[in-house]
Amino acid sequence: MENGQFRVRQFGGRVVVTWLLLIINALLWLSMEISGGSTSTDTLRKFGALYTPYVVSGDYWRLFSAMFLHVGMMHFINNAAGMIIFGVWAERLYGHYQFLVIYILSGLFGSLASLWLTDSSMSAGASGAIFGISGALIAHFLRNRAKIEPVYKQVLVALLIMSGINLFIGFALPSIDNWAHMGGLFSGLILGYFLDPTTSGSLKSRFLRKIKIIGILALALTILFMGILLVTENGSDVSRSQNYVDQAGRLLREYKHRESLVLLGKAITLDPANASAYFMRGKVWSSIGDSSQAIDDFRKSVSLGGLNQNDSEEAVRAIVNELSRKGF
Repeated sequence: MENGQFRVRQFGGRVVVTWLLLIINALLWLSMEISGGSTSTDTLRKFGALYTPYVVSGDYWRLFSAMFLHVGMMHFINNAAGMIIFGVWAERLYGHYQFLVIYILSGLFGSLASLWLTDSSMSAGASGAIFGISGALIAHFLRNRAKIEPVYKQVLVALLIMSGINLFIGFALPSIDNWAHMGGLFSGLILGYFLDPTTSGSLKSRFLRKIKIIGILALALTILFMGILLVTENGSDVSRSQNYVDQAGRLLREYKHRESLVLLGKAITLDPANASAYFMRGKVWSSIGDSSQAIDDFRKSVSLGGLNQNDSEEAVRAIVNELSRKGF
C-alpha cells in the first residue's frame, strides 16, 4: 500500500523459489520411482515419508522431508499444478524469502497436524505447504479487501471456494490426509496475515521488516517445537512397538534372526495386542526351524485380528504347513 492505495504491481517480479521447489519434488519423485516405486511403503519410508512409529521414536526430520515426497504420478502432478498456480502468485507477492518461510512452515505445521490428528501411520506430499501458500493469498486479500479492485475481490472469492472444495473432497476421500491440508491452510493464513507485504508505516524499513520476519519465524518454530515435544511425549507404546516390528522385518531379510527376536520381544512387551509383532516373530521362528513357537505366534497373530488380509492368509498357510510337517 502506498499513500493509502493498494499496489497491484506488488504482483510483479521474478519467480525463482517456486520453480526450484518444483524441480526438487520432481527429482525426488523420479528417484523413488527408480528405487522401487513411489507407491511402495518401503520406498516411502526409505526416502523420509511421515511414518508415525519412526517419528515418535526420534525421526523428527520426517516432518520436513515428507513434504517433498509424493505417492504415485497423479499425486505428484496434482500437487505440481497447485504449486505452479498458487506458488507463482504468492512468490511474486511476498518475495522469495518470505514465500519460502510460508511454504516451509506451512508444510511443517501440516505434517504436525497429520502426525497428531490422523489415524494413518504414513503420509507424504506437498499439499500442506500448497494449502499454506493458498492461505497466505487469502489472508492478503482479506487484509486489503477494502482497498483492492473488484477483480481481486473475485479472486478472493475463488480462492475461498477452491479451498473449501478441496477440503470437502479431503473429508470425502479417506485416502487423503485432510488434517495436513487444514494444518497448512490455517498456518498459511496466520503467516500470510502477519507477513503481508502491503503494510504501511515504519514496517517499510528494511531493518524493521527483517526483525519482524525473524520474530515471526522464531515464534512459529517455538510453537512447532513445542508441538513436536507434545506429540512425542504422548507418542503411544503402540507406535513404538510397530517401529520395533519394522526394524525386525529388515533384520529378518538380512537373516539376523537373533536380533529380530530381541526387537520383537520388545515390541510385544510394549503392545501385547500387536498382531503384526506375533506374525513377524512367527516368521522368524519358522525360518530357524522352531515349528512349535512359530505355530503359537501365528495363531496368536490371527486371533488378535489386527493383520491385513495378505498377512492373515500367510499366517493361516504357515500354520497349516507347520502342522503338516509335524504330522497332524
